[in-house]
Amino acid sequence: MASNVTTPYSISTITAVGDVGVLVDLADLLRTVPIGPDGSGSDIRVVRAELDGRALGEEEPPPKTGRRRSRVRDADVDGKLQGAAETPKKRFANQATLVFAVAESSTTRVNMKVFRNGRVQLTGAKRVEQGREVVERLVEFLRGCCSSCCSCRGQEAPDPRVAEYRVCLINSDFDVGFSVRRDALHRLVRDRFPRVPCCYEPCIYPGVQVRYHWNCCAPSGGAADDGGFCRCGDVPCDGRGEGDGPGRCRKVTCSVFQSGKAIVVGAHTMQQLDDAYRFLVDRLLMPHRELLRIGAP
Repeated sequence: MASNVTTPYSISTITAVGDVGVLVDLADLLRTVPIGPDGSGSDIRVVRAELDGRALGEEEPPPKTGRRRSRVRDADVDGKLQGAAETPKKRFANQATLVFAVAESSTTRVNMKVFRNGRVQLTGAKRVEQGREVVERLVEFLRGCCSSCCSCRGQEAPDPRVAEYRVCLINSDFDVGFSVRRDALHRLVRDRFPRVPCCYEPCIYPGVQVRYHWNCCAPSGGAADDGGFCRCGDVPCDGRGEGDGPGRCRKVTCSVFQSGKAIVVGAHTMQQLDDAYRFLVDRLLMPHRELLRIGAP
């Protein structure tokens, strides 16, 4: 139900990758990593570890309703949807999974995949700094109780460290504050911001997708008042860059639903997320609130 108040965005998940600078014996890691409180006083602790189907620690939460299911059709009943089948959980080869709990939230779990080559990938962080803190916690284990599982990549002695940390994806959501006329929003973007890509195909996807393009080389430095469109000119741009130069725009997709819920996905930095949110709220939704609200004349 609409609240009549536009809320700030809330980060739903951050995905990041990193490198701990050493080769990791995953079986030894699973054997030596402490599960639960480890006496260090750290606010970050491992609550679950997995490798090759073996798991230690807390139970894995059940999948959310409607997730990880694939449609199956019965050819004898005119192709109508007859049920759903669970799809097998995808697992990477040569990787262990560590699930971290953080003290600032009783429910937040950061899921980290650790690969033999020392690369890591994590999801579930709620802050950019939180993801780095979790990688730093792994490094502490590799320097201490898990040091036996480290080996060097060259001739030098093993030196576990955060050799790399990079955010790959920031997803967020917020409440517009009123139920939205999606067709009116689509027309608004098409007519007043014709260079901003916008898609509305209700038979395929229930939201209006506004594809905001961010680039620090835009006249306003990528800020929300730059128009939100790609200015790369003759340089091909697919919106998959870092937003750091010609041909390297970062596309951040803002999806608005009839219920008034909205999601902003695809940002790599907080600045990109901030500017996409401000563009959507300050330039599209709030100035045309009465036009877009369901029930408006």
